[in-house]
Formats: sequence, C-alpha cells, structure tokens
Amino acid sequence: MSTMDNISKNAAIQLWINDNVRSYPAPTAVTLSGFEVDWKKLMGSFRLSLDDELLDIRFGFAPDPEGSPVFSAPLVHSPLTEPPTMSTVNLTKQTNDAINNALQHSIPHVKSAGFFSSVLHRLKLSRKYSISMPVKHT
Repeated sequence: MSTMDNISKNAAIQLWINDNVRSYPAPTAVTLSGFEVDWKKLMGSFRLSLDDELLDIRFGFAPDPEGSPVFSAPLVHSPLTEPPTMSTVNLTKQTNDAINNALQHSIPHVKSAGFFSSVLHRLKLSRKYSISMPVKHT
C-alpha cells in the first residue's frame, strides 16, 4: 500500500469516526437515571447526563468478573477500522471513573443470593431513581 493510499485511508477513517463517535469533555458532575434492570441476568441500562445535558443514548451495565457493576457505551461497527467495533461515545477517564463510582453506589457488588433485595425494594418504592456524582479532576 502506498503512502497516498495510507493517507487516504487514514482520512476516511477519521471522517467516519467524526460522523459516528461523539466525544465529550470532562463534566463537573454525572447523573445516572432511568435505570432498567434485568434482575435475573444481573444487567441493565441507564441514561447519562453530563452536567445538565441528558445524552440521547442508553448505557449498559453488568457485573465485572469480580462482581462489581461496570458500564459500557453502545458499540458501532466500522467498516474501516481495526478492530471493527468501537464505542459510539468517547468519555474522559475522570468521567468513566465517576460513572463506575455512581454505579457502585447504586447497584451492589454481586456476592450471593438475595444481594439485590435492598436495591430492588428501593427501586420498587420509586419509579424514578437517579444518582449524581461529582467528577474528580486531576
């Protein structure tokens, strides 16, 4: 592949990313809301607000191998990049940490049967549940 072909491919990849991946600067606070939880599969989704901007996509969450809830952004398939699947959202490390911190305060660590009972009770009491966390800037 010639240098011009590489430049053209890199330009095409950058255009595709610009059109399909949204980047957000670090906010002062994140808010997780609109939780939908599948208690049998121990996974679900939520809406994310960065400061006062509610994003128009849902983020998923599930326990990591150690049982702590972690989130994932929606994925998109790129015909141009390697690997071909990438996140549709680019967040800062501080934002990712704040989201995971908020999740760990909302959804308990997976330990044994009955571990979700207090959270399930809390969610049944209120149809609307959200949590806001300040973002630590380093």
